Amino acid sequence: MTAIFTPRDAAGLRERLAGRVILPGQAAVRFAADRGLPVSVRGGGHNHAGYAVADGALMLDLSAMVSVRVDPARRVATVSGGATWGTVDQATQRAGLAVTGADVSPVGVGGVTLGGGVGWLHRMQGLTGDNLLAAEIVTTGAEVLRVSAQEHPELFWALRGGGGNFGAVTAFTFALHPVGPVHVGKVLCPMERAADALALYQHLCDAGGDELFLRVMLVTAPPAPFIPEPLRGRPAVVLSAAWFGTAGRGESALRELREFGPQAGDLLRPMSYVQLQSMQDAAVPRRVRAASGGGFTGPLDGGVIEAVTSAAAQPPPMSMVELQPLGGAVARVSPDATAFRYRRAAHLLAVLAAALPEDPGTEQAATWAEKVNGSLPAGAILGPSVHGMGRDEPEDRVRAAYGDTSYARLAAVKHAYDPANMFRFNQNIRPQPQALSQPA
Repeated sequence: MTAIFTPRDAAGLRERLAGRVILPGQAAVRFAADRGLPVSVRGGGHNHAGYAVADGALMLDLSAMVSVRVDPARRVATVSGGATWGTVDQATQRAGLAVTGADVSPVGVGGVTLGGGVGWLHRMQGLTGDNLLAAEIVTTGAEVLRVSAQEHPELFWALRGGGGNFGAVTAFTFALHPVGPVHVGKVLCPMERAADALALYQHLCDAGGDELFLRVMLVTAPPAPFIPEPLRGRPAVVLSAAWFGTAGRGESALRELREFGPQAGDLLRPMSYVQLQSMQDAAVPRRVRAASGGGFTGPLDGGVIEAVTSAAAQPPPMSMVELQPLGGAVARVSPDATAFRYRRAAHLLAVLAAALPEDPGTEQAATWAEKVNGSLPAGAILGPSVHGMGRDEPEDRVRAAYGDTSYARLAAVKHAYDPANMFRFNQNIRPQPQALSQPA
């Protein structure tokens, strides 16, 4: 009979050791499976829905697993399941390389990758999941599987967009790409010019090509030194651009941006990719309550621009509407190649209402987010993003993130690897015993 390593055993071991006791993931998963416990997984701990923590569940905390191994010759990095993007970017940039990742350094690699993964580089390099070469996953049977296009290919398909439904991913292997200094600029304008700013954003997205990445945020400007005095503490539009091509062509591509409004800092200032990735760190606190929404949209027409700018005219502090373009390398991948559905969308529109736990304005921020979401014209949102969903979303909304065909395929993979739905603290896909097969 196989002995079970119990919490009592762990407590006894801790009493005898001066250092920390780190339990192997497969032992923890086996322990949970033997007792019928659900399992939550904590990577970077940045998920706004708070799924890393759940009452009555066993948490697998991967945050001590932070190694990054870079092979510059092969342009490959292997990243442990608890690593954050700041750690990855520092390691890969030493070799002049990078992979698409979240634009806030403390965000965990695992959650971003498993949800598809967007960032400053996705128009050039594709989604994070598109650059995933292999993964190591601990399943509910306490098996450690290496997953790739050749090994467990159906599970590999599901991991690239299907979220944390299938087990605890303890390592990721990514393809890397050369990324040198980036030319970055920001302009700000009062909210009264929001419609013009969104129209300019759409125009530059269309004209700039894959090397130009833009992002527009409707926010209440913080009282920061880089914010022009008249805009501090007032509703404002922040239009950011990153040019990944040569400097001369970047100047030409961004001339219209420079002429549009007052700049924040030096327009077209060269900086490292690591600096670009960490620019927003200070503006994103770790301990927040958040409500989110939005989703994938087509090109911005006058109706969508009018609805967004009217509803979001007075954002609460720490809340925003953000738009970033898709297209480019994202759209050049077939929609059924991975579990990420909305490759043909033009933009990702995110509505984020955040407040500190002790802040009495939490309810106000959530009400504002509902107002913005409810104001969008029918059909403007093609479908939801799994990263923009809250806790305990209804099954039909999760299904809408994937479409019926991909959802059925994901449910079959779920049944094959987690039939008891132990890993259910996520945008959950319920296991269904359909035969695993490629869609027609």
